[in-house]
Amino acid sequence: MNPLNSKNEHQLALIVTCVLGAVIGTLFGFTVSLIAIGAATPAGTWFDAWSQNAARYWPWPVFGVVIAD
Repeated sequence: MNPLNSKNEHQLALIVTCVLGAVIGTLFGFTVSLIAIGAATPAGTWFDAWSQNAARYWPWPVFGVVIAD
């Protein structure tokens, strides 16, 4: 089944599902990271450090997209 030959509604649904899965996966990964280090540092400070290192966050959006599809 080729998604490019689907109806426009199905293509849009696939895109929306992938985007939502990526966002939810990113939020889940950030939450797991916060739990792992504890609540000693503020979330804003940790998010800055977390988002600057791609090895820490890139698997989470991919995980979210795979689970969503």
